[in-house]
Amino acid sequence: MSKKKSSLIIAIIFSLIVGLSAGLLISHYRDRLPFINDLINKQSAQEKSENTYLAFLKEIREIIFENYWDKVNETQFIKLHVLAIEKLTGTTLGDGIENYEDLDQ
Repeated sequence: MSKKKSSLIIAIIFSLIVGLSAGLLISHYRDRLPFINDLINKQSAQEKSENTYLAFLKEIREIIFENYWDKVNETQFIKLHVLAIEKLTGTTLGDGIENYEDLDQ
């Protein structure tokens, strides 16, 4: 084996050992390191806010079903929902959404 290959393999193994050791130390001392807890709390707060938006959309859907179902059919309502989501996010979802389960995802 050439000297460059062996040096590269040693560097890769060393990097893996350092990375694994750092990961284990951080996971073990997570409670004592406040910046790690801040990162974890930010991620869980972001997930909670995403769930809040989904809950809001479901609540609006229920209100429309109860009060305006005679005027809007299911297909029109799903298309209206898709258009609103596309407008808010700035992306296109396409025509692949055909039912409420697809819409919630």
